[in-house]
Amino acid sequence: MTVRFDSIKNVRLPGVLLVVGLGMVLTLNLGAQPVSSRMGKSPQHKKRMGKAPETDNGRQDTEPTDYASTAQSYLDQAKEAEDPTQRGSLQLQAAKSLIKGKYYEQAKSILAGVDTSSLTENLQYAYRLLSAEVALSEQNPKKALGFATKPDRTIPDGLRIQSHLIRARAFSQLGNRIQGLQELFSAEKFAQADELKQVHAAIWKTLQPIPQAGLKSLLQQSDSKAMSGWIELAMLYKESSSSPDQFNTKLEQWKQKYAGHVAADSVVGTLTEKLKNVQQRPSRLALLLPLQGRISRASSAIRDGFIAAHFSGSNDRKKIQIRIYDTKGKNIGKVYDQAVANGAEFVIGPLLKGNVRRLANRGALSVPVLALNILKHNSGVTNMYFFGLTPEDEARQVAERAIFDNRTQAIAFVPDTGWGGRVLRAFKERYLQLGGKLLSHGTYKLSQSDYSRTLKALLKLNESKDRYNELRSALDSVKIHFTPRRRHDADFIFIAAHPRSARLIAPQLRFYHAKNLPIYATSHAYKGVENKRQDVELNGLIFCDIPWTLGHSGQPSSTKLAIEKLWPNKIIDYSRFYALGADAYNIIPYLQWLKEQPYERFDGHTGKLSVDKNNKIKRTLQWAKIINGKATVIQDRTESSLPNASAARK
Repeated sequence: MTVRFDSIKNVRLPGVLLVVGLGMVLTLNLGAQPVSSRMGKSPQHKKRMGKAPETDNGRQDTEPTDYASTAQSYLDQAKEAEDPTQRGSLQLQAAKSLIKGKYYEQAKSILAGVDTSSLTENLQYAYRLLSAEVALSEQNPKKALGFATKPDRTIPDGLRIQSHLIRARAFSQLGNRIQGLQELFSAEKFAQADELKQVHAAIWKTLQPIPQAGLKSLLQQSDSKAMSGWIELAMLYKESSSSPDQFNTKLEQWKQKYAGHVAADSVVGTLTEKLKNVQQRPSRLALLLPLQGRISRASSAIRDGFIAAHFSGSNDRKKIQIRIYDTKGKNIGKVYDQAVANGAEFVIGPLLKGNVRRLANRGALSVPVLALNILKHNSGVTNMYFFGLTPEDEARQVAERAIFDNRTQAIAFVPDTGWGGRVLRAFKERYLQLGGKLLSHGTYKLSQSDYSRTLKALLKLNESKDRYNELRSALDSVKIHFTPRRRHDADFIFIAAHPRSARLIAPQLRFYHAKNLPIYATSHAYKGVENKRQDVELNGLIFCDIPWTLGHSGQPSSTKLAIEKLWPNKIIDYSRFYALGADAYNIIPYLQWLKEQPYERFDGHTGKLSVDKNNKIKRTLQWAKIINGKATVIQDRTESSLPNASAARK
């Protein structure tokens, strides 16, 4: 093996790692020289929420693509219509056309003006489906389900199909993909040949994010060969998508078992083609990190996780060259240019948000970049991806989990810092979007240990005492036994806290009569390593975290075990940064594929990873609960139906 060290200072790599990578050229270049219509416009930033239902029988007609003009034509006809039913039908056609063109606000305005009492039963149901489409565009799935009630047998097949498709998307927005899947199988029963393609694409899209455990559970519940075929196809795809040869072998076995299955025509034909470009990993990588200064230890953990993933997981590691550049105090543009001049085919980093922004603002990049941070507003650079462990993403997932758990009224307790404010804003925005209500929130100082004043106010214990004092004054001579009572309108409390603060907040909540009030938190509340003696204070805490911390299927990954052996002390404080480094290495050959297939997921150490339209890598985390001082993985929210699903189906 050739190992070339260029100007290495204070860098120590375990010999075990270097021996395993026999034949690879590893260059740690820490000392590299710095280098560098009338309806208005359609809101393009909003995703199309699927086809709108027809206003008569639900079947789709061929329409011009100028949706605004078409809608205006229907409205003009509606003004001239004397028959109220005909007028209403034309208004619904106008709203439908606008929804197809993503003019959701204008469609909503038209629907508000429809006299529903003049509509036939079918038109009334079509009106509700259009209203559900608008609700989905507003990310309000519960409202959508309220409109798109489960269709009965009197509804025409076309409307029934659209209803099931809308309900499927609503359940998916709620994180309940299995209930969504059941709606799609119902839609398939009524679909005509030209509609089946849409239904089958939706089935496959819904299956992809469900974890293997959820798919196995669903397979056991399956009562039809058709459904089992879909589920087993998704399972084998997840198991072998990283190995095209293995996938093709298993696919042939699936075809024999499920001969004539509809997925063979609508899905299977494209899967092998999709996998052709996967696993074509660039042979020259550049890793840009600040390896000196205040975040040097976190950067070092990312670097070590990146290298460990290379040695433990890459079949073609002998062909790969990695150069590592220290960006501390350097012009990031010049560092990037130097890496490219040195032959880099792919750049990972930078880490600091300011450097990520500077690089993004350069515009076109000659070599693709995987930045290790997230920008609030991506600059639209097509050759740049964004990957980070942002607390805002976790706060949004807490909001989603709470709604999934049917907890619709919250209080929050966060630190009075910029970090706490960002987390609260992200949680509140998503929670309200999903129909939740934030009753109140309080803040604390990081230096505090006693949160009694704020917690009593949040729990309204002072109001309980005031009522007691009033009653005692009114009944002056009567002895009254008093036990303070907390508010009972809150379903849970969301806390943003690191381990020290979380271990103080939880017992104080119990002390102030909130023992039965569920506590939800982001991963920051948990240290990431088992410590029963200290974490017993967190008993009952429900939090989201990454598979690296909680274990893949209950077991740590081989990469994590190797790092724990090599750096037993360092991994305690920077565990999640090792995971970020490992995933940054592993996901490189999948990025373009994930971008082109937004429903696909990569099972990473930092979560189930997907790429959105802005090239941001999104993470879906696992959920755990502290039981007897130990983090215990709990049911994934995609693995079962909503607790209130039966109510939603009415």
